[in-house]
Amino acid sequence: MPQHRKRFTLIANRITGEEIEPLKVYGKKVTVRDVIGVENGFPKIEAGHKDNTDFMHSVAGLSEINFKRLELTEKDGGTRLSYADTDLAPKCHKNQKTSFKDTYGRMYWDKPAPTITTKFFSISNGRFAHPEENRAISLREGAVLQSFPKDYIFKTKCIANTARMIGNAVPPKYAEAIGRAIVSSKNV
Repeated sequence: MPQHRKRFTLIANRITGEEIEPLKVYGKKVTVRDVIGVENGFPKIEAGHKDNTDFMHSVAGLSEINFKRLELTEKDGGTRLSYADTDLAPKCHKNQKTSFKDTYGRMYWDKPAPTITTKFFSISNGRFAHPEENRAISLREGAVLQSFPKDYIFKTKCIANTARMIGNAVPPKYAEAIGRAIVSSKNV
């Protein structure tokens, strides 16, 4: 999964004392670059873009001040520290350089994404800015980072409701690993 996320999963087994764990995947870690970007079928878009197709490459708009903040934020992993000492810094972050560095931050191309939460469509809620475009990640980008297939159809119309559904979901590839572990267990 192209996401840095720790999960605790307890699988109860009342038949035997055998421990069942999700099957581990070995090899190269999947990164943001592996799943989003123009090379992966995500055309460049601007903040506020609405995609009315089932692909849902829609992204929330940005206020003027948030757009200015992103313009100053370094591409590929930049943080809010690039404007911490300016008038662009939110009052709660003014001259604060040690806490909440991920808010208003950009994702790194070559690292897994941060945990996709229900508010991933907003740059003020974590490191959810696109690695190089001046916008938050789109609904579909958040979905593929959560391991949903690109052709999965979400039956919602509202950005916030769709983001909540994506962020609250057990990532499909993780659910599959759990299911395969249960099915392959000798005593189930």
